[in-house]
Amino acid sequence: MRRGRKPVLTLHQKWAVGGECERLWRDLAEQQALADHRQQPHQRDVKNEQGKLQAVPVASRDFRVWRDARKRASSEIEEILSEAGAARLAVIQVKRPYGKRNEILKAAISWCAATYGKTIIERHAQECWDAFSAMTKRLAHQRT
Repeated sequence: MRRGRKPVLTLHQKWAVGGECERLWRDLAEQQALADHRQQPHQRDVKNEQGKLQAVPVASRDFRVWRDARKRASSEIEEILSEAGAARLAVIQVKRPYGKRNEILKAAISWCAATYGKTIIERHAQECWDAFSAMTKRLAHQRT
């Protein structure tokens, strides 16, 4: 016979809350990485060149003039990137968003309340996140 208090969330709900924590964590990491990437000086220069090219109204774009302008902008972008030692296609390093755990847990708590109508505390949200992480690690380990 089971004793004690009934669990607030079912196992599937725990995994869902943990998955939401993981999604929020990854989104924050991605936003942080993209913001850092866009703040690089050569990226701002590239955006300025692209903005100049797009500032020309579509109706006034003659094919030959437009083709020449695109080639000129492309060569200037290549020059900017070569001076910076960067390539057109860049791999952006995603790092862990430090100090965002409480923010993620609070967002997951509000998501749980909106989705399931159940209010949980931060400790339960952290337990859900840990359970989800453990499950994904087990699944990844089984595949190999």
